[in-house]
Amino acid sequence: MEPDDRHEEKIEVRLEPAPASLKPIFRTLLTQYLAELASIQGQTPPRDERGQVPYRWFEVYWQDFEPERIPFGLWLAEDLAGFCLLRDTGDHWQVAEFFVLPAYRHRGIGARAVALLKEFCRRSRKYNILEANTLLANNGALAFWHSQGFVTVSESPERMINVFCLNCGGSQPASARPSRCGPRRLSAAALDQSAEDPA
Repeated sequence: MEPDDRHEEKIEVRLEPAPASLKPIFRTLLTQYLAELASIQGQTPPRDERGQVPYRWFEVYWQDFEPERIPFGLWLAEDLAGFCLLRDTGDHWQVAEFFVLPAYRHRGIGARAVALLKEFCRRSRKYNILEANTLLANNGALAFWHSQGFVTVSESPERMINVFCLNCGGSQPASARPSRCGPRRLSAAALDQSAEDPA
């Protein structure tokens, strides 16, 4: 989650798959991220015996039999500035979770990481659509994804479903895009079905 990324600077950001050796660090960052999301909703999340907020999909991101889930680290030089959990749903790419540490926000790091993520998805040549959902209460995250060219295509009681067309760049209104463009073909129901449930 990067609420505001307007102040960009010349920075070298790397988006790289995270090895299993980084799992403990990722787990701590994920707990920080989930606690922040809960706070936005006015909630206090449960904690396990190790003080971590439960997330049932965490281990799956490093298991060989689940190649459709990829854990990326966001690196600024040698510093781990955040993470992105990317999911291949079978018909589109989905940003399951995206987090930039507070100390690294408002510096263009999130925007650069999203640009690298789009390039990764394009290079795969698998799908036309990249999805990033946001909680209804998380106005900052919604503004961030909109600033990266994502378009809100559906709203449920809990979340906004935002998509970016890797073909047309998300620069046109959905109604004006060609028929091959994913946001016109991919139903909101199909997108909502793919959303990760952290519990």
